[in-house]
Amino acid sequence: MSREPGAELRETPFGEFVAVDETGRTSAPGVWAAGNVTGPPEQVANAVSRGYRAGVAIGNELLLVDPEAEAARRPAG
Repeated sequence: MSREPGAELRETPFGEFVAVDETGRTSAPGVWAAGNVTGPPEQVANAVSRGYRAGVAIGNELLLVDPEAEAARRPAG
């Protein structure tokens, strides 16, 4: 599995999967993951639920961010 964009992986009996918190956030800033990249039991129903939770978390984060401060914090490019 590719390590791009640098998210931590966790080892399972079925191989490596992206490590996420309860909202789907990975260790890579600004990156969420859902579905079968997070674990072997994540079939369609679970993946949809996880994707929904990640979407809510992303939406909430976007509402709380100050765009000008965030632009100043990040390097150009």
